[in-house]
Amino acid sequence: MTGPLKTNRMWHAFVLVGAGLWWWILLLTTGRGSALGIAFGMILTMLLFGRKALPWLRLSLVYLFAGVIIWLLLSVIVPSFMADGVQVRSIKADSSGRMPLFIEAWAMSMQNFPFGMGPQSWLTHETLTENYANSKKFGHPHNMYLMWAAEYGWILLAALGLVVVQAISYFWAKRRQVLAGESADHVFLLAGFTASVSAAMFHAGVSAVFMAPGSMLVGLFVLIAFWALIVPNRCAPEADNATMPSLRNRTVAAIFASVLVLGVWFAWMKEVVIYYQDMRHDEVNAYESVGEGILPRFWFHGNFPRRDTLSGPSE
Repeated sequence: MTGPLKTNRMWHAFVLVGAGLWWWILLLTTGRGSALGIAFGMILTMLLFGRKALPWLRLSLVYLFAGVIIWLLLSVIVPSFMADGVQVRSIKADSSGRMPLFIEAWAMSMQNFPFGMGPQSWLTHETLTENYANSKKFGHPHNMYLMWAAEYGWILLAALGLVVVQAISYFWAKRRQVLAGESADHVFLLAGFTASVSAAMFHAGVSAVFMAPGSMLVGLFVLIAFWALIVPNRCAPEADNATMPSLRNRTVAAIFASVLVLGVWFAWMKEVVIYYQDMRHDEVNAYESVGEGILPRFWFHGNFPRRDTLSGPSE
């Protein structure tokens, strides 16, 4: 809808197939949180932009229709001619065991209010509620906000709330500019990124989309683009050469900053290596004790250190 390829038919076909395959994967997983998040993002976007966002909504529904067609073809019609037949996952109507996790995370957040119980405490803390003690353990409580509150405290969420309030104020000002008559490209870009970000924020309340590596890698750039779209344009004052630091001072400052960043990075990487080793130790438990192996869905296998594996694998 925007950019130099918006009139290229081959590009349109490529995006249609790619988006259709994405919807097909979502239909296969029957991800309720994803579907609800996308619906929330679409509805919110239409409420905020009205008729100006209708072309974006129509194209999004076309991609959904393409996904349904691919699903019917690859997951219904083709398997019907094979020996195993059609196997369609049913959509669950319950909370999938989330409520004990939510309650446990809430109890943790109250233990050391408002600072939380510390990083990784969800994986290592003593159980606080009976329902969670009797439920299946997962690598996170399926709610990023409660997890942050449990580990880092409500004070962190309050700080993040200030950033969200700032983003909302920026967005509202940008929305007024767009609706006042900016080009259609600006409307489509802002509508698309608003739907994506709001869907992710909604989805994080019932899952851990900010914890999965794919979500973090892709979501980082989506959030950067969204922020770039809404941040106000400010004209920077022209720099006075007389007040500019000398080349020598700038070089020293750059070297100092580089050394500082590298030092912090090496300290961080040391802890990452330790965590990786603990993860490898935990594979024994995943295969032998749990008996499910390493599953592709990250929440089935937290791959985190347990007390009986912190000292290393047994000989």
